[in-house]
Amino acid sequence: MEEADIFRRKIARERAARQEAERLLEERALELYNANQALLRLNTNLEDEVRKKTAELAQQHQRYQMLVNSAQDIIFVISREGYFKYVNPIAMKVTGYAEATLKRLHFKEIIRPDHLERVTDFYRHQVAQKTEISYLEFPIQTASGESIWIGQNVSLQSAEGEVMEWTAIARDISDRVISDRKIAELNLRLSTILQNLQEGILVVDENQVIILANQLFCELFQIEETPATLIGKPIIDLAPDVQRHFREPLAFVQREAAILKDRKVITGDLLEFRNGSLIERDFIPIFEGDRYVGHVWRYQDVTQQRQANLKIQQSEEKYRGIIENMRLGLMEVDPDGVIVKPYPRFCEMTGYAPEELIGKKANDVFLTPEFLALMQEQDSNRMEGQGDVYEIKLKLKDGQFKWVMISGAPFYNIEGEVAGSIGIHYDITHQKELQEQLELAREEAERARDAEKGFLANMSHEIRNPINAVVGMTNLLFDTPLNPEQKEYLNTIKYSSDLLLALISDILDISKITAGQLEVNLQTFDLEGLVTAISNATKFRLSSSEVDFKLDYDHRIPSPLLTDTTMVNQILMNLLGNATKFTHQGEVGLRTELIEQNDSAVVVGFEIWDTGIGIAQDQLPHIFDRFNQAGKATASQYGGTGLGLPITKELIELLGGEISVKSEPGQYTRFNFALEFNLSQEQVYARQLPGIPSPNGSEENLSFLIVEDNDMNRLYLERTLSRWGYRFHSTKNGQEALDALDRHKYHMILMDIRMPVMDGYEATIRLRSKSENPNQQVPIIALTASALTDEKAKALKAGMNYHLTKPFSPEQLKEAIREVTSLPEETTPVNEVGFSCPPILNEEELRELYDDDQEHAMMMLEMFAEEMPEQLESLTAYIKAQDQEALGSLLHQIKPHFSMVGRKDLTEMVQQLEDHCRGGKPLEEAPFPGMFEQLLTVSAEITSGINEFVQEKNTP
Repeated sequence: MEEADIFRRKIARERAARQEAERLLEERALELYNANQALLRLNTNLEDEVRKKTAELAQQHQRYQMLVNSAQDIIFVISREGYFKYVNPIAMKVTGYAEATLKRLHFKEIIRPDHLERVTDFYRHQVAQKTEISYLEFPIQTASGESIWIGQNVSLQSAEGEVMEWTAIARDISDRVISDRKIAELNLRLSTILQNLQEGILVVDENQVIILANQLFCELFQIEETPATLIGKPIIDLAPDVQRHFREPLAFVQREAAILKDRKVITGDLLEFRNGSLIERDFIPIFEGDRYVGHVWRYQDVTQQRQANLKIQQSEEKYRGIIENMRLGLMEVDPDGVIVKPYPRFCEMTGYAPEELIGKKANDVFLTPEFLALMQEQDSNRMEGQGDVYEIKLKLKDGQFKWVMISGAPFYNIEGEVAGSIGIHYDITHQKELQEQLELAREEAERARDAEKGFLANMSHEIRNPINAVVGMTNLLFDTPLNPEQKEYLNTIKYSSDLLLALISDILDISKITAGQLEVNLQTFDLEGLVTAISNATKFRLSSSEVDFKLDYDHRIPSPLLTDTTMVNQILMNLLGNATKFTHQGEVGLRTELIEQNDSAVVVGFEIWDTGIGIAQDQLPHIFDRFNQAGKATASQYGGTGLGLPITKELIELLGGEISVKSEPGQYTRFNFALEFNLSQEQVYARQLPGIPSPNGSEENLSFLIVEDNDMNRLYLERTLSRWGYRFHSTKNGQEALDALDRHKYHMILMDIRMPVMDGYEATIRLRSKSENPNQQVPIIALTASALTDEKAKALKAGMNYHLTKPFSPEQLKEAIREVTSLPEETTPVNEVGFSCPPILNEEELRELYDDDQEHAMMMLEMFAEEMPEQLESLTAYIKAQDQEALGSLLHQIKPHFSMVGRKDLTEMVQQLEDHCRGGKPLEEAPFPGMFEQLLTVSAEITSGINEFVQEKNTP
């Protein structure tokens, strides 16, 4: 039982085990089936994916091929041996080779031979360094032999460290290379130009780093480095080398900083070196669009140019002044003798109007047959470049005749050819009449001697004036370019005119002395000042010779003294004139000595000596005889009248003295005399003038001298000083000012520069030389329409204390007064009265100019409206008459008037018109006609506007 149970259980276990095994086998079989089915599905999917990817790759390759073929760049692949494996259409188009041909070529075969070594070395280096990507520019040769430049990127395709092939993308850069080459050539040319410019050039970028400089810049500022080594350096490194050259380094730095800040073009900026050189500077900013990228400095040494311009300007002023003031008739004719320009004085002299003479032959109009031969000879000489002086009789418009002395000379065009001649006519009709009278008087010498003496003693200065003009013109001509022949003629004119002037002066003096008409006129004077002035004149006369001048003045001599100053002056001038005349080397001297002094008078000894030719012993007893000279040889060689020493002796004796002379021929001559002078009983003026008191003092007692020839300017100054409570006295020229300064004491002088009779420079120099004048050191403010630095320097050199440019405001005038005096700052009261002006004028300028003073402004506006129409009519008349001399003078005179009514723009326009006129340009030449017409139109509008404004103001 037990065994059967055991067996049954065993069988049951085995059946269960078999069933479990079958179940497991069935499960495994199912899993295997499922796995096989999944594998089948996977294989199917993989095949689909492979087909899909293959199709995509084919599409990508096709797109890549299309991209490469349509690219505008050259694309090619080169094998490791250097042969073309692939080229795109652009590569074939650029090189001109077919695809098959290119694939048979080695890459080296298309490189231009002169660059082959460089290109080969470059790519060898890329392989050696295993550089994946490189870029190189080089030229290749096309199938047609043409050379083109390409810029090429090359990438290495490697496998296991070995180069398999080269892939390149290149581009035709021929146009850029040509452009770069042209730019390089242009830069080279520009650099060469800059290096050879006669100007210092410095170019700086926006970071203040030097990018270019030339050699002249280094030389100008004594920079030891070369221009090339300066490139790339900060400009600040050069600052010490540059700044040390300037007279005012701080001002230079401040000015430069302001220019750099503004970044505006600056031209003609004038700088001064410590050594006195003048440097002109330009600043040119460089912009790229609106972006600032640097700037250029230009420096040029203009010292010689400025000096030359100054000499030309001074010469022009001299000639202009003479032409404007002389009483000589000028006439210009062309080479055929046809009148080109008759000047006003000549027309006045002959009675003709300019339009009646222009275009006519001068000989036909003015000459009678008896003078034609002489004039034709003179005309011929002038065409050959010769000038001369001669006398001739002119036929006037009214049929009468007039004798004239003509000084004629040719003038030239810019090619150096004779363009005509100019004749200076001096009316000598009166002299001719005098000559006739003298001839009659000589025939009746015994009977008319007393009458002759009286006539000569009372003769006017009409003879001296024209001779002085000839002497002055001769001296001015010596300053012009002269050929030897002209210089010889000029020397003859100078010698003859000097001799004639001395002769007339001596005859007049000796006649007065003989007739007893010369009286001693006692006046107070400073002997030291007189001696110093005469000494300075003598030094100037000897400055071009080998003769030195010595002055030994005895300072024990008191001052002031009483005597006839004119006589003492003539005595010393005669003796020193003789000394300089007869001395060629060595020295001339003047010595004074206090011989005696008491309570009322002093005796002063004078000695004049020279180391000249001396006087023979047998001539000494006769040296003071009239019309006597030290021997015929001396008279022949040196000329003269023989009256100088007799006159000197007579004058000394008139003053109570005696003269003696000692001399050794060839060694020396010494004149000695002593004069007694009375002591002056007048109070000696104080030399130091008080400064202008402060506002706490009494400003109402201040006194000013106004020296101004322009009516509007003078009224402006008078009104301004009056508002401030100052006293003033007005004069119209330098001579009137000196007369006023001799009579009155002033605290300040407001001095115009350009005036008739005597200008401001000469008036100042004369005042500063008058040691006895109480106003000698009074502050002088120069008033001028010119803002040039040269004008300011000239004013200060003459002795003026300050330079004020017209037009100026009251505050600017007050500031100038403060600069030269002790007047402190003060608060100007606010003007409560409303200010207005015609719309055509600049109200802001007028407010500043007249300090909001409506009444003052109205006065000046009314004066402008009253005077300007008449002046414009005069301008028009001068233009019609082609009188550029008078036109230029009137333009200069009215120029400040427009600034006085707030129209500085018109002042600048008038300046341009004046420059055109002064420059000798034809009045028909642009832009003169249009600019003058504009001036007339605007001036009429201003005048009309002022009149309407005044009428409106005056209407209740």
